Amino acid sequence: MRAEPIILIDLPPVLLTDDALVVAPKVDAVLVVASDGLTSQADLGKALDMLKEFPIAGVVLNRVSETMPAYDYGYDYHDGKRGNGRGD
Repeated sequence: MRAEPIILIDLPPVLLTDDALVVAPKVDAVLVVASDGLTSQADLGKALDMLKEFPIAGVVLNRVSETMPAYDYGYDYHDGKRGNGRGD
């Protein structure tokens, strides 16, 4: 099976020009790009609303600072026995 190529078209911000609205009907999906620290939640919401009639492949957050607070996660499980929840 041969994979189809993926072609990305970089266009100006949808809130500044109508280029994305002209091209969107001619492509399979739209990938929205937001800039960390520059794109407000309100502007991102407006852009997504303007593009709501088109399939959106996803949202990319670019220009993320390397000094961003560290991301941390954890997990826990419960085996049904009394204890600390970690099987002890």
